Amino acid sequence: MYKLSLVVLLVAASSALPQYYPYPGVYPGYYQSFYPMQVYPGYPAVYPGAADPAATRNLFTLSSFQTGQGTLATNTAFPNLVLTGTVLFQQNPIGGTTTEYQVYLNGPNIANRKYQLALATDCTGTGQVLVGSAITSPLLLINGFYIFGTTNTFNIDATNGATSVLGKRLLVLDQTTAQPGTIVGCTSGGLA
Repeated sequence: MYKLSLVVLLVAASSALPQYYPYPGVYPGYYQSFYPMQVYPGYPAVYPGAADPAATRNLFTLSSFQTGQGTLATNTAFPNLVLTGTVLFQQNPIGGTTTEYQVYLNGPNIANRKYQLALATDCTGTGQVLVGSAITSPLLLINGFYIFGTTNTFNIDATNGATSVLGKRLLVLDQTTAQPGTIVGCTSGGLA
């Protein structure tokens, strides 16, 4: 018992010792200045003539994985367009004829409101066609929210009787108080 208590006391005492690191300035006087410090020459992060890092991405993509994307932005010509965000439509021919969409919405006073997505030729809603069903935003929001869904009505290349989303604008309708809703979001240009 006596030897065990000595071992426990020794372990406790040795773990309580301050841990000194050989960094100059952390513990003054600990780093011995007479030892030469080895310095390695700096190497450039990008070598001259090297390929652009962005050009080397997407090595394993297939051209058949098609996307249409755009950004929601405010517009001075339409003061009711208050939402910002991003839009992505992605068609995968391996998974069938459905197209997946992802929309990120952000803006003032968007919590606990009912929104409907639509595609149209312009921000006034000319020829608008609804996409999916209405979505109610979460009750508490910090940085906006995402809308995910799939559609058989729209795709990227207009195959299988579907309409292409390319060149169209995505509209966000606020249906909280009235139907069919007030346009509160529109992409800054046609989806590309």
